Amino acid sequence: MCGSGTLLIEAAMLAANMAPGVKRKSWCFEALEDFEPEVWAEVKSEANVQARRGVKKTDSRFWGFDNDPKVLRTARENAKRAGVDDLITFELGDASKVTKPVEFEEGVIVCNPPYGERLGTEPGLLPYTLSLVIS
Repeated sequence: MCGSGTLLIEAAMLAANMAPGVKRKSWCFEALEDFEPEVWAEVKSEANVQARRGVKKTDSRFWGFDNDPKVLRTARENAKRAGVDDLITFELGDASKVTKPVEFEEGVIVCNPPYGERLGTEPGLLPYTLSLVIS
C-alpha cells in the first residue's frame, strides 16, 4: 500500500537532510518585484549539494510494497524526481504478507489506507493505521 510513494519519499528526504522542494523547478516568489535571482541561485546550489551529500551519507533505507505494478512505476518515478530513488526499494507485494528485510533486527510499517474506498469506515479500523513495529 505504498501508493505514489509520498510517505517513503518524504521519510527518505528527511533522513538525507534534504530541503523540502529542493528539486522543484520554480517557485511563485520568483515573480516578486524584489526577487534576487543571484541570491536564490546560491541558496539552491547549496541545497542541492547538501541533498546529494545527504543521500550518499545516510544509512537509512526504505521499502514500499504495493500489489499494483502501475502504482509502483509511479512511485519509482516520483522517488527518482525527488532524488531519493537510491534509498527506496519498491516491490510488488501483498501488504498482509510483508516481512521485515533480513538485514534489520526490527522495522516499522506505516500506512495510510484510503478510508471509505477499500477498507470501509468502521471506527475499529483506526488502530490499524498507526505505526507497527515488526520484530
